[in-house]
Amino acid sequence: MPTEKRPTSVTVIGWIWSIIGGLNILSGLIGVYNLLASPDAHPQDMPDDGIPIGWLVPSFLAQIVVGGLCLISAIKFLQLKSWARTVLEGLTWLLLLGIVVQAYVQFKMMLPDGIEGASVTLWVVVVSFTGMIVLFWFSVGMIILKHLRGPTIKNAVAGMSGTAESPPEETPQEDEADSA
Repeated sequence: MPTEKRPTSVTVIGWIWSIIGGLNILSGLIGVYNLLASPDAHPQDMPDDGIPIGWLVPSFLAQIVVGGLCLISAIKFLQLKSWARTVLEGLTWLLLLGIVVQAYVQFKMMLPDGIEGASVTLWVVVVSFTGMIVLFWFSVGMIILKHLRGPTIKNAVAGMSGTAESPPEETPQEDEADSA
């Protein structure tokens, strides 16, 4: 373990991604278990705008794999591995894209007939609720991305991987009076 303390931003981001990865794995496992343990509880004919039942198991398995990638990368990021910073940066971009897609899906689920079919009160509630969630999580993602791309984290992981230039060693210079 290095003698220098890692930056706080590395610790915070590493733990955030560890929690996200762990929750993804847990959610995927629960989804697979629910589908396999009680297949009769799920309708075989999905509506046109629903996800076909055959896609659920692969999507849950993909969720487990992505969660594992998140968790492993977060652990290695806490150990200041430079490749883990790159992976977490990519996952953060994926998170930001997912937030935008989820906002659209949320809006369509809450207002299936569009704005025209909703009362003004329902429309305001849906837009406000979805907007607050998107704004919060998008802000969190952007803050994480800003720190992942910032010099503090880049220097910390570069210093551990040995790719950073080390400062020149100071050599004690002899005093001219001593040499005379």
